[in-house]
Amino acid sequence: RNESFEIVAKKNEMTSSDDDESEMATLIVEVNGTEILNKDYSDKNLSEVKETINISNSLIKDAADGKYNIHIKATNKQKNIAENNLVLEVDDNKPKITGFVVNGKEMSSEGDTGKYTYITNQKIETEIKASDTGSGGLKDIKYYWEETSGNKSQETTQAFENHPENASTKATKDSSFKGFLYASAEDTVGNKPENYATFGGVIIET
Repeated sequence: RNESFEIVAKKNEMTSSDDDESEMATLIVEVNGTEILNKDYSDKNLSEVKETINISNSLIKDAADGKYNIHIKATNKQKNIAENNLVLEVDDNKPKITGFVVNGKEMSSEGDTGKYTYITNQKIETEIKASDTGSGGLKDIKYYWEETSGNKSQETTQAFENHPENASTKATKDSSFKGFLYASAEDTVGNKPENYATFGGVIIET
């Protein structure tokens, strides 16, 4: 958890002048009800202040739902007050490959802990399915082929502009191919599984 955001507060140029003592006085920030910033600038003549808030601050408890309610309060030397509320949502859920459909047969996915091959005399038609339970949605599915000799194809990326929760892409190989298929998914904030997924089992040549 290392997300951060910047807060900028400044005097209202439309309603103030250079000599009306409307410079910034204080800035207070609360996250999920806990005060994590309380700055006093009243001994300075600042028309604008900037502060960076890091969610990794030890005062901020992890939010079970990943949502951080932020309350910001700024005052100027005339004791005028401006307040704002916002919600920062942290998505650390990793998307996953949920399954493969190989030549019409559903195959479960599992981590890359062993090699599984398909041997067939037909064109290999595969659908790769992925899911993301976080708030970001799927950015893409990536996959590559590996021959039994160890030669790997160039990785192919299927991007999703609308960032769905569930998506799939299709990959094909001709009947002469003997080997393995590996796939992974990434969400819009960069979460991805540690290992590429493959499928368990063997499709036997008929």
